[in-house]
Amino acid sequence: MVDWTITDLSNVMDKSIGYVCVLAEMRQFVQNNAVGHLDINIHQTAGAATLTTTLRMSADNFTITAINGHGIHYNYGNLPTFFGWDLPASFPTGGNAATDEQKAKLIHLLSEAARSTVIEEAFLAEIPGGGGVVLRDYGPLVNQYGHTCAAVGLLAATPARPLTAADYLQYAATLANDTPVKIAINALFG
Repeated sequence: MVDWTITDLSNVMDKSIGYVCVLAEMRQFVQNNAVGHLDINIHQTAGAATLTTTLRMSADNFTITAINGHGIHYNYGNLPTFFGWDLPASFPTGGNAATDEQKAKLIHLLSEAARSTVIEEAFLAEIPGGGGVVLRDYGPLVNQYGHTCAAVGLLAATPARPLTAADYLQYAATLANDTPVKIAINALFG
Protein backbone atom coordinates (compact mmCIF):
# COMPACT_ATOMS: atom_id res chain seq x y z
CA MET A 1 0.00 0.00 0.00
CA VAL A 2 1.18 3.50 -0.86
CA ASP A 3 -0.14 6.47 1.10
CA TRP A 4 0.07 10.09 -0.04
CA THR A 5 -1.30 12.71 2.32
CA ILE A 6 -2.10 16.22 1.19
CA THR A 7 -3.27 18.59 3.89
CA ASP A 8 -4.68 22.09 3.72
CA LEU A 9 -1.18 23.18 4.82
CA SER A 10 0.70 21.26 2.10
CA ASN A 11 2.78 23.57 -0.06
CA VAL A 12 4.01 22.99 -3.62
CA MET A 13 7.17 21.24 -2.40
CA ASP A 14 5.17 18.88 -0.15
CA LYS A 15 2.85 17.95 -3.02
CA SER A 16 5.72 17.53 -5.50
CA ILE A 17 7.84 15.36 -3.20
CA GLY A 18 4.81 13.24 -2.31
CA TYR A 19 3.99 12.80 -5.99
CA VAL A 20 7.53 11.75 -6.92
CA CYS A 21 7.60 9.27 -4.02
CA VAL A 22 4.29 7.71 -5.07
CA LEU A 23 5.54 7.25 -8.65
CA ALA A 24 8.80 5.73 -7.39
CA GLU A 25 6.88 3.22 -5.26
CA MET A 26 4.60 2.34 -8.17
CA ARG A 27 7.60 1.74 -10.44
CA GLN A 28 9.36 -0.36 -7.81
CA PHE A 29 6.23 -2.47 -7.29
CA VAL A 30 5.82 -3.18 -11.01
CA GLN A 31 9.52 -4.01 -11.43
CA ASN A 32 9.47 -6.43 -8.48
CA ASN A 33 6.09 -8.14 -9.02
CA ALA A 34 4.80 -10.02 -12.03
CA VAL A 35 1.35 -10.44 -10.46
CA GLY A 36 -0.69 -8.85 -7.73
CA HIS A 37 -1.90 -5.38 -7.02
CA LEU A 38 -0.94 -2.24 -5.13
CA ASP A 39 -3.39 0.08 -3.42
CA ILE A 40 -2.60 3.78 -3.71
CA ASN A 41 -4.34 5.99 -1.15
CA ILE A 42 -4.49 9.74 -1.58
CA HIS A 43 -5.53 11.24 1.75
CA GLN A 44 -6.92 14.78 1.75
CA THR A 45 -6.86 16.37 5.17
CA ALA A 46 -8.55 19.68 5.91
CA GLY A 47 -8.81 20.45 9.60
CA ALA A 48 -9.99 17.33 11.44
CA ALA A 49 -11.59 15.66 8.40
CA THR A 50 -9.68 13.19 6.22
CA LEU A 51 -11.10 12.02 2.90
CA THR A 52 -9.43 9.27 0.89
CA THR A 53 -9.26 8.31 -2.76
CA THR A 54 -8.08 4.72 -3.27
CA LEU A 55 -6.79 3.37 -6.57
CA ARG A 56 -5.99 -0.29 -7.17
CA MET A 57 -3.10 -0.81 -9.59
CA SER A 58 -2.22 -4.12 -11.21
CA ALA A 59 1.42 -5.22 -11.26
CA ASP A 60 0.91 -5.75 -14.99
CA ASN A 61 1.70 -2.55 -16.88
CA PHE A 62 0.65 -0.03 -14.17
CA THR A 63 -3.01 -0.64 -15.03
CA ILE A 64 -5.48 1.05 -12.66
CA THR A 65 -8.29 -1.47 -12.23
CA ALA A 66 -10.45 0.28 -9.63
CA ILE A 67 -11.01 3.69 -8.05
CA ASN A 68 -12.64 3.66 -4.60
CA GLY A 69 -13.61 0.02 -5.10
CA HIS A 70 -15.39 0.68 -8.40
CA GLY A 71 -13.98 -1.19 -11.40
CA ILE A 72 -13.02 1.05 -14.30
CA HIS A 73 -12.45 0.90 -18.03
CA TYR A 74 -9.99 3.06 -19.93
CA ASN A 75 -12.64 4.81 -22.04
CA TYR A 76 -12.47 8.47 -21.08
CA GLY A 77 -14.48 10.30 -23.67
CA ASN A 78 -13.03 13.78 -24.06
CA LEU A 79 -9.75 14.20 -22.22
CA PRO A 80 -9.77 17.15 -19.82
CA THR A 81 -7.02 19.54 -18.78
CA PHE A 82 -5.37 18.93 -15.41
CA PHE A 83 -4.64 22.02 -13.31
CA GLY A 84 -2.47 22.25 -10.20
CA TRP A 85 -5.53 23.00 -8.08
CA ASP A 86 -6.97 19.59 -9.12
CA LEU A 87 -4.51 18.05 -6.68
CA PRO A 88 -6.45 16.64 -4.83
CA ALA A 89 -9.61 18.77 -4.87
CA SER A 90 -11.34 17.05 -7.78
CA PHE A 91 -10.66 13.44 -6.77
CA PRO A 92 -13.61 11.23 -5.74
CA THR A 93 -13.65 10.41 -2.02
CA GLY A 94 -15.74 8.53 0.49
CA GLY A 95 -16.19 5.49 -1.74
CA ASN A 96 -17.75 7.50 -4.55
CA ALA A 97 -17.21 6.36 -8.12
CA ALA A 98 -15.01 8.51 -10.34
CA THR A 99 -16.50 10.53 -13.16
CA ASP A 100 -14.88 10.09 -16.57
CA GLU A 101 -13.01 13.37 -16.05
CA GLN A 102 -11.72 12.34 -12.61
CA LYS A 103 -10.76 8.91 -13.94
CA ALA A 104 -8.79 10.42 -16.84
CA LYS A 105 -6.96 12.83 -14.53
CA LEU A 106 -6.07 10.13 -11.99
CA ILE A 107 -4.92 7.60 -14.59
CA HIS A 108 -2.71 10.14 -16.35
CA LEU A 109 -1.40 11.63 -13.10
CA LEU A 110 -0.38 8.24 -11.74
CA SER A 111 -0.36 5.30 -14.15
CA GLU A 112 0.69 7.13 -17.32
CA ALA A 113 3.23 9.27 -15.45
CA ALA A 114 4.73 6.13 -13.85
CA ARG A 115 5.23 4.81 -17.40
CA SER A 116 6.71 8.04 -18.79
CA THR A 117 9.11 10.68 -17.46
CA VAL A 118 7.72 13.05 -20.11
CA ILE A 119 4.22 12.87 -18.62
CA GLU A 120 5.61 12.94 -15.06
CA GLU A 121 7.56 16.13 -15.81
CA ALA A 122 4.45 17.79 -17.28
CA PHE A 123 2.51 17.15 -14.07
CA LEU A 124 5.41 18.23 -11.85
CA ALA A 125 5.61 21.49 -13.75
CA GLU A 126 1.86 22.03 -13.25
CA ILE A 127 1.64 21.29 -9.51
CA PRO A 128 2.59 24.92 -8.67
CA GLY A 129 -0.18 26.04 -11.05
CA GLY A 130 0.02 27.37 -14.56
CA GLY A 131 -1.55 26.72 -17.91
CA GLY A 132 -2.57 23.15 -17.20
CA VAL A 133 -1.63 19.77 -18.62
CA VAL A 134 -3.78 19.17 -21.68
CA LEU A 135 -4.15 15.39 -21.46
CA ARG A 136 -5.10 14.90 -25.12
CA ASP A 137 -1.69 16.34 -26.13
CA TYR A 138 -0.09 13.26 -24.56
CA GLY A 139 -2.39 10.82 -26.37
CA PRO A 140 0.26 9.73 -28.89
CA LEU A 141 2.62 8.82 -26.03
CA VAL A 142 -0.07 7.01 -24.05
CA ASN A 143 -1.45 5.16 -27.07
CA GLN A 144 1.98 4.11 -28.37
CA TYR A 145 3.36 2.95 -25.01
CA GLY A 146 3.68 -0.73 -25.95
CA HIS A 147 5.18 0.00 -29.38
CA THR A 148 7.68 2.44 -27.85
CA CYS A 149 8.71 -0.08 -25.21
CA ALA A 150 9.28 -2.69 -27.93
CA ALA A 151 11.32 -0.24 -30.02
CA VAL A 152 13.71 0.47 -27.13
CA GLY A 153 13.88 -3.09 -25.77
CA LEU A 154 11.70 -2.75 -22.66
CA LEU A 155 8.98 -5.13 -21.54
CA ALA A 156 5.75 -3.11 -21.49
CA ALA A 157 4.21 -5.14 -18.64
CA THR A 158 7.20 -4.78 -16.31
CA PRO A 159 9.54 -2.10 -17.68
CA ALA A 160 12.93 -1.63 -16.04
CA ARG A 161 12.48 2.14 -16.27
CA PRO A 162 9.99 4.75 -17.44
CA LEU A 163 10.06 5.91 -21.04
CA THR A 164 11.89 9.13 -21.93
CA ALA A 165 11.59 11.68 -24.73
CA ALA A 166 14.53 9.96 -26.47
CA ASP A 167 12.62 6.65 -26.39
CA TYR A 168 9.54 8.14 -28.07
CA LEU A 169 11.72 9.81 -30.70
CA GLN A 170 13.55 6.53 -31.31
CA TYR A 171 10.21 4.81 -31.87
CA ALA A 172 8.97 7.64 -34.13
CA ALA A 173 12.12 7.28 -36.25
CA THR A 174 11.01 3.75 -37.17
CA LEU A 175 7.77 5.04 -38.72
CA ALA A 176 7.17 6.34 -42.23
CA ASN A 177 7.45 10.13 -42.52
CA ASP A 178 3.75 10.71 -43.22
CA THR A 179 2.52 8.58 -40.32
CA PRO A 180 0.21 10.65 -38.07
CA VAL A 181 1.78 9.16 -34.93
CA LYS A 182 5.29 10.13 -36.08
CA ILE A 183 4.13 13.65 -36.90
CA ALA A 184 2.40 13.97 -33.49
CA ILE A 185 5.39 12.67 -31.50
CA ASN A 186 7.83 14.88 -33.37
CA ALA A 187 5.54 17.91 -32.87
CA LEU A 188 5.34 17.23 -29.13
CA PHE A 189 9.13 17.31 -28.83
CA GLY A 190 9.49 19.91 -31.61
